[in-house]
Amino acid sequence: MPQAPGIVSNLLFPSFVLPFTKRHAHSSMETATRFANCTRARVKTNNDGIIIRTDLIRDELTKWLTDNFVILSLGQEIVSFGKSPAANGSALDSVLVCECTGGTVESGAYQLHQVKIDVQAYQLHTQSGPEDPQLAQTGDGLTEHGTDIARARVMALPSSDLNGLWESLHFDEPIQSTILTAISRMLSFSACKLDKWTIDWNKLVLLWGPPGTGKTSLCRGLAQKLAIRLGKDYPQSKLIEINAHALGSKFFSEGAKLVDQMFERIDLLLEAEDETLVCVFIDEIETLAARRDRALNSNEPFDAIRAVNALLTGLDKVKAHPNVVVLCTSNLFSALDPAFLDRIDLKQYVPNLSSRSIYRIYKDCLEEMSRSHIIEGGTFDVKMINPDDLQAALSYVEEPAERLMIPTYDEMIVNYPMFPEAVPTQLAEAVSESLGLSGRTIRRLPILSLVMYGEGGRSDIRRAIHALRKGIAAERLTNQLEAADCKPFCEGREKPEPLRVLDQAMEGVPFRGVARQTLSKTSSRASSSAAGSESASSPFNLTLTASAATAVAIGSAAYLYGQEAHAMTPAEEGLHATAYPWEHAKWNKTFDHAALRRGFQVYREVCASCHSLTRVPWRSFVGVLHTVDEMKAMAEEYEYDTEPNDQGEIEKRPGKLSDYIPAPYPNEEAARAANGGALPPDLSLIVKGRHGGCNYIFSLLTGYPDEPPAGVQLAEGMNFNPYFPGTGIAMGRVLFDGVVEYEDGTPATTSQMAKDVVEFLNWAAEPEMDDRKKMGVKAITLLTGLFALSVWVKRYKWSPIKTRKIVYSPPVSRR
Repeated sequence: MPQAPGIVSNLLFPSFVLPFTKRHAHSSMETATRFANCTRARVKTNNDGIIIRTDLIRDELTKWLTDNFVILSLGQEIVSFGKSPAANGSALDSVLVCECTGGTVESGAYQLHQVKIDVQAYQLHTQSGPEDPQLAQTGDGLTEHGTDIARARVMALPSSDLNGLWESLHFDEPIQSTILTAISRMLSFSACKLDKWTIDWNKLVLLWGPPGTGKTSLCRGLAQKLAIRLGKDYPQSKLIEINAHALGSKFFSEGAKLVDQMFERIDLLLEAEDETLVCVFIDEIETLAARRDRALNSNEPFDAIRAVNALLTGLDKVKAHPNVVVLCTSNLFSALDPAFLDRIDLKQYVPNLSSRSIYRIYKDCLEEMSRSHIIEGGTFDVKMINPDDLQAALSYVEEPAERLMIPTYDEMIVNYPMFPEAVPTQLAEAVSESLGLSGRTIRRLPILSLVMYGEGGRSDIRRAIHALRKGIAAERLTNQLEAADCKPFCEGREKPEPLRVLDQAMEGVPFRGVARQTLSKTSSRASSSAAGSESASSPFNLTLTASAATAVAIGSAAYLYGQEAHAMTPAEEGLHATAYPWEHAKWNKTFDHAALRRGFQVYREVCASCHSLTRVPWRSFVGVLHTVDEMKAMAEEYEYDTEPNDQGEIEKRPGKLSDYIPAPYPNEEAARAANGGALPPDLSLIVKGRHGGCNYIFSLLTGYPDEPPAGVQLAEGMNFNPYFPGTGIAMGRVLFDGVVEYEDGTPATTSQMAKDVVEFLNWAAEPEMDDRKKMGVKAITLLTGLFALSVWVKRYKWSPIKTRKIVYSPPVSRR
């Protein structure tokens, strides 16, 4: 029977287990009631729709383990059951010994007569369960820009999509077990039907902290673990992921109605399925629970306040049900409304990763790359030169193997510090250099560094770690350059320390900057001529001047057209970009705000490390991509120079909405130094400043082949791209599938990320395009009405007057 990957652990109801104490150790009967060995049994998942009774499997497996085993060890996995007497033995996929609550021993092995076996059996759902048609309908009941935006996603638990997620999370503190235990006890106590007027709680949990620390993944893993751990009390479980961004509306006061309808339908679901555990998950809760006092102070419309009121009322409505728990995440704790914070039962801060956690993540990533044959395998050990002599020196041994097996963090600390050239020691140095980086960045650095700085082909572990350290150095030193005093050093001045370190770290590394040449700033404007010419008053001179100007204009246009028509080779012009049917380019279409938000996320996480957006202020995003509070929080992450005070000193202040987005480098020299002499262009007007516009940018981002064509010669540090003039570009490929995790759950493919960021850059260059189209429609409507009115006036008013005969009879003289 094959082994099931991604085993889920922690399956016991901890509130029903008493702590183990030494005064009970003498009695085996007392010990059996306090030691609980948690064993997880995973049932095979079939596509025939057959549901297997897990309660029968729990009883049969408990008896089978007692009859066939004397000792069970933590982490022990059973995948072969032999001739099991259990009637449902053939339905088992694997059995895993997860933990022992109440007490632990150093060996991790427990005798069965001293423990109480607690078996949890479950079956994974291979697909996201049937979605509630009311919960998943579009935000306004309509489609915006041709795309349906689902309000919520309903997933049946335990789900195969979340299998292994819990084990991939690494925290230095016991955050996972603490929160899981607390929520399990919270739900078990709620099932006791406490008096709601005496005990008042909301079963509301908030995880907050810096971005990229794993809050969203932890909430989904908690829902999966709760479904397994509470499987005895709740045979079925569901996860409802509310899309907070889809609950907003372009219509006034409609957002509060959508929030109220969402919680009303959740309340109906809880009443109809009272034996189903429902986990409600709201990511980025500050979208719905923003501070109302700030909204009043900033003169925002009352629609945002109504949405917060609807959220608080909905939480009060669903808290009466014992089978529900609400999980929320937030990056902006200070932006949350005090009334919402007062309703939270558990607030857990999720900090940045520690050295131990970063080491485990790098270890998992490198071993996974070895399993996929991206890097070579190997084993590492420290052995005594002479085993018979206990005082003999130790030697570091490194041997090739099929799979990569890196020592654990504790083994590295104990055995390898004396060997500075050892692979675990090199990895530990990379870990120390990664402190302070976000978990999302750390997760992608091993594979991204190998892509950027690898030599191609299958690399060994030392080259992979070397590329990783280069990627870490580039990531950290790029951030340091923002605060460094990088004055021009071309006039004999010494380079700043960050730039010198960057030169050392990036020596021999291909460029990451963009190779497109940009025009240098002119030192001064051309002065106007002081002497003016006399205007010719002769009609002949005027006609001759107009004719000459017309001839020059026609000749210039013909010359430019001829130059473009004859530039047919990629070396001269580059491959012509394909014309794509952009929705926002149509006269009756507008920008997709969801795509703009995703494109801004791609710019911040991928493009902003090199490229600036200095012509776009923070306030331009308000009402289009983010709320006022969200943009204020983003602006306050950066510091700006103030005006000189009385002493002439320039101080720093947090950013404001009126400030423009800062550049990644303090000046042009620092940008060129960080990118091998190439100056990354500002992206504010890049779509309008490049021939081909959106089509060219999209083709350039997605046009990198795996290998350059045969016969193409590229300079050192250059990358082949057929759409770039000359086909040689210093910027390497930066978009890969999954490099960004979208907040709305959209699959982050390379094409999707390129489309979103191009649409965002088009909006940044032309934010008034939607208003201009609306004004054009109004103008056409008005002109059409005036034309119809003029036709009517001419036909029925002026026509009789024009055809009327007026006879003048002069007076006749009386003579």
